[in-house]
Amino acid sequence: MPSPKLPAAAKVALTAVLATASVAGAAGLAGTAGGAEAPSATPVIEAAAAPAADAPSHLVEDFLHPGAEEILAERGIVVGRGDGHITLADCGENTLIQLRSRVAGDVCFRAAGKVGYLSMQVPSVYLIYGGDKNLSAKLTAANGQSKTYDVAAGLWKPVGESDTGTEAALMELRVV
Repeated sequence: MPSPKLPAAAKVALTAVLATASVAGAAGLAGTAGGAEAPSATPVIEAAAAPAADAPSHLVEDFLHPGAEEILAERGIVVGRGDGHITLADCGENTLIQLRSRVAGDVCFRAAGKVGYLSMQVPSVYLIYGGDKNLSAKLTAANGQSKTYDVAAGLWKPVGESDTGTEAALMELRVV
């Protein structure tokens, strides 16, 4: 079982708390020598009071696709960062973006809005259907060469191995 990862905001908050405790502890030790309190040259940083239980919590958006770890484990594809307008979907509707991959099989995405972006790694993609959106799809071969394809709404586009003869992974999709 993988260990939980702390969000960046939590790391910053934890670092601030530890620094405050360290400074306050050092100041307290310096002031107790000989039974009398000596003035401290080290400023003591007051820790912020904990928010009330009924106060709203803060959200920090990391732009990662929801359930990315589960998708990797179940489907063998990596979905990365995006703007939230392109999400993995169950195949079956003609309006969906559809991919054909020799490794991952049929993979579909739902695009909401006039623009969208999602980074990913879907291996051995050879065909892309635009659904009801015009797309830009970037594929990268094992040798590091990348090629960007324009995919028209409602049409299938041969990509990667079907186009160049070289197997390639889909690295990003953009609704344009």
